[in-house]
Amino acid sequence: MDTGNEDQLPVFALLKQGRERLLAEDLPGAQDSLERALALGAKNPEVLVLLAAVHARQRDFARAHRRLAAALELNSNDAHAHDTLGNLLRLEGRLEEAIESYGKAIVTNPRFASSMSNRALCLQDLGRFTLARASYIQAVETDPSDLTVAANLAALLFDLGEFSAAMERISAILRIEPQFSQAHVVKALGLLRRGEYERGWTEYEWRDRNAGRADPNPYDYPEWDGLPLRDDPLLVCAEQGLGDQIMFASCIGDLLAIAPRCVIECDPRLTALLARSFPSARVYGQRTKSAQPWLKDGIVPRAKTWLGSLPLRFRRSQGDFPQRDAHLRADPAKVHSWTQTLAALSPGLKVGISWRGGVATTRRATRSIALSEWLPILRLPRMHVVSLQYGNHHDEIAGVCSGAGITIHHWDNAIENYDETAALVCALDIVISVQTSIVHLAGALGKPVWVLVPEIAEWRYGESADVMPWYSSARLFRQRKTGAWKNVLSRVRNALELQGTTGAR
Repeated sequence: MDTGNEDQLPVFALLKQGRERLLAEDLPGAQDSLERALALGAKNPEVLVLLAAVHARQRDFARAHRRLAAALELNSNDAHAHDTLGNLLRLEGRLEEAIESYGKAIVTNPRFASSMSNRALCLQDLGRFTLARASYIQAVETDPSDLTVAANLAALLFDLGEFSAAMERISAILRIEPQFSQAHVVKALGLLRRGEYERGWTEYEWRDRNAGRADPNPYDYPEWDGLPLRDDPLLVCAEQGLGDQIMFASCIGDLLAIAPRCVIECDPRLTALLARSFPSARVYGQRTKSAQPWLKDGIVPRAKTWLGSLPLRFRRSQGDFPQRDAHLRADPAKVHSWTQTLAALSPGLKVGISWRGGVATTRRATRSIALSEWLPILRLPRMHVVSLQYGNHHDEIAGVCSGAGITIHHWDNAIENYDETAALVCALDIVISVQTSIVHLAGALGKPVWVLVPEIAEWRYGESADVMPWYSSARLFRQRKTGAWKNVLSRVRNALELQGTTGAR
């Protein structure tokens, strides 16, 4: 409908326009259409719910809550409002409240399959895998056509070790929609968890390289064909999180052997570390892809590849993982400085710890262990404990230390600067950590790192082994039952007691 004056469009047309723009990820356009619908005096709950979804994606959570409160005041039985509120609460990490909101949406509309699936995601993040499975199955049975829900269920089945059942569901999805990327990625992670690397990395190529980025990828260089590039620059594009970039960087040495003029893009926190570790490469740290700083240096890449695509070339089987001590190198002067600082503490093992991993929506509940639960380890004699935990945890550390009469050293300057973190890690005797980027940093530096692995671990940690192919210095202590860390910490304590008499491995 075109009246020649967009401001005179009726509310339903503006609502339709706002919905379409939101689906197209045009957030400013969607907000403009929907706010003009409100300006026409419309008291329409759907307009408010869609505006709330826009604000949530803009990370304006306070305004999103106000819009949803207004929508629910108009209609307290609006299932979409309850579902959108659940999505907002999940983004904020308020998972219990999100589950409650999804439940209200389902009560209001028993056919609301997406709310059942969203509820299952929250239950997964909280480690309630049996309930999550039941909620996914309910969603799949309610709407068998929703392939996203079916893929989420398959991912959970992979997590639970039900490989055949998961593969059957993925195969069924791909028979319906062979190009459905989420199903391919779920299949990839299931295969990689089992060590089926060649098939797994091939499926992994379906991932969204720009996931989580606010800006699109502007690099129009051709994709690298895998053939040697002796004289022409090859751009390696950054992707994913800090730990992933460190892990995939283990392939850079292999790449430089056939493409010596590499240009490596990375998280800015890794710039110094990667530049030192791969001196023949040009390393550029940036968080967005809005600039191409290598062009200012007169470098025009011949082709591009992605950091997460390097294993497809160089880690196609278990035998392709090199048994080496390290692939990253800390600043020797900084290592020396931290070594002196630790030596001044008096004799004893110098142990770095990290006890919180991820955020609420990346299974922080199952990956983290309250610092107070570490006391059997922290009280060991002739041992100095150093916090490697990212973020502000001063109050938590102070509370545990004052109550137990112990000391945990925490140096902010070592945590705020990742090059300093790397140097401190190298100066320690051993690192003990939950699943977080510190595991990758320590392993990449060749430092002994003991990993406290939940029963349902991330794919990087495999299914059952006590070692990681990525890092020869890593040793895994696996949980036998979700939420039960006492036995794991007891095993670590016993190993530390032995370590105290034999020295760091």
